[in-house]
Amino acid sequence: MHSLVQEGRGDAVAEAMRAAFGAGAAIEELEALKGGMSGAAVFRLRTGGRDHLLRLERPERDAADVARHLSCLGAAARAGVAPSVRYADAATGVAITAFVEARPLSTYAWGREAMLAELAGLVRALQATAPFPPGPTHLDAADGFIADFRATGFLAEEALAEHLLRFSQIRAVWRTEMAAVSSHNDLNPGNILYDGQRLWLTDWEAAGSADPFGDLSCLAHSMNADEAQEGLLLGAWLGRPANEEEAARLCVMRQVWPMVQAMLILKTVAEQRPDLASRSPVLLARSLDRVMADIGAGRLDLTGAEGRLEFGKALLDQLLVGLRSVRFQRSLQVIGDLPLLQLQ
Repeated sequence: MHSLVQEGRGDAVAEAMRAAFGAGAAIEELEALKGGMSGAAVFRLRTGGRDHLLRLERPERDAADVARHLSCLGAAARAGVAPSVRYADAATGVAITAFVEARPLSTYAWGREAMLAELAGLVRALQATAPFPPGPTHLDAADGFIADFRATGFLAEEALAEHLLRFSQIRAVWRTEMAAVSSHNDLNPGNILYDGQRLWLTDWEAAGSADPFGDLSCLAHSMNADEAQEGLLLGAWLGRPANEEEAARLCVMRQVWPMVQAMLILKTVAEQRPDLASRSPVLLARSLDRVMADIGAGRLDLTGAEGRLEFGKALLDQLLVGLRSVRFQRSLQVIGDLPLLQLQ
């Protein structure tokens, strides 16, 4: 077996090769790639002159979690949303899928609006499948991430007080009776592949059944969609123009994602560099646009704790802008007849 395959995984990989490609199939090339958030080992695998993706889950990863992940991946592939699956075995944590030679999203041939419409179509196709195994709601997950970060004491409670108060309004109005649907739950640009002809969704580690507005609102946030582009996303997803309540729901649910991102990023900083903790009652964050400009120009490094701290605080700044906006407050009223929040 190839030297890049971890010790003790050779037999499982050999069995996967036989099942996927037939007896006598051999690894011609194996190149390590960047894995997803689960810590799996991911490779470009060449056999028979063609490339495939080989994924090896961490042996210590929870077996039920691996089974959920691979079940969701298979369903998404059958729906034409994810690359096709040649082999997947939850017991060994080995999967082989089609390899997508990805091009930058900036080279998408038909323009930004067409890209958003195609992404909304993928979400629609995904939600048409039988519901994935149940997972936490997006608000439940956000609450857990918030609690975990606050427990670190990394930032003063006063610096987050307005964020948390305004964010709690979402919970106050959000109905829970909407049926859960199959959801990717992490639709950021890093999990969207463009092969020159179409888009694919990848990295299904977080997938499960969730709120129907979740994936669409994650796209709106991660793709930095403006209000008109939110309307385009909704229309392509619904197959018709959105009504006032649907537009309000997307606006409100969109605020969940910068909170989730910020809490996850800042928790890693708190764990790795507790010396960077702040007791200031003021957040002292720069705007996300300025931070992203510094990242793009190479002036800020996201591989370091200082850079991630800047990025996490900028996400909180972006969140507060959204939560303070007249549009957000009006959307809350449309959904739940909630009075405007007055703060000094």
